Amino acid sequence: MVPISATFLLYGVIKSNSNTFFIAQGYAMNRSFRFILRKKQHQIQLPIQILRLLAGFATSAVKPLYWIVLEQRIARMNGRYSSGMKVGLGMLAALVCSKVA
Repeated sequence: MVPISATFLLYGVIKSNSNTFFIAQGYAMNRSFRFILRKKQHQIQLPIQILRLLAGFATSAVKPLYWIVLEQRIARMNGRYSSGMKVGLGMLAALVCSKVA
């Protein structure tokens, strides 16, 4: 019972931190975007909402990729470790994402 509780606690902490720190990081960073159009240099300021939208697109792109690459291989194992493997991979991915952020 303790490993399951620790897993859900860790997931909750990572999920809440990612939602709040992502907005704070986006507010503090330099969001200016320079591009050249017809030999003139233009600069625009990206709103924070665009960054959140990009995060949503990245999430929706990773889910099918997970299904194609990992889910079918884990399902082929048909052993007692398949659901534990999913939880372990999810925790590993959450830790990597938190470290990168």
